[in-house]
Amino acid sequence: MAKIVLCRIDSRLIHGQVVTKWVGQSQANRIAVVSDELDADPFMKNIYLMAAPPSIKVDCYSNQSFAASWKENQLGEGSVLVLFPSLAAIQDAGGARF
Repeated sequence: MAKIVLCRIDSRLIHGQVVTKWVGQSQANRIAVVSDELDADPFMKNIYLMAAPPSIKVDCYSNQSFAASWKENQLGEGSVLVLFPSLAAIQDAGGARF
């Protein structure tokens, strides 16, 4: 089971503040980006994945695939920073029950 060290709502998803401050402060070794729009756009997904440092593993989920992954194995292993673009995305992913 992964340890969620920070869950953040930010429409910018991965950006400088997340990479320089929040990853370090939370000691996350993974970022889970949960966004239907980003998951459906391979080009933009690739841009966001490149924004993270090489030492940080980034996974991109649709709202429903995040909920399924959480239900199946609680996102696997590691310390995870979870990013949602909006409260609506959290609700669509099953609420804040994770």
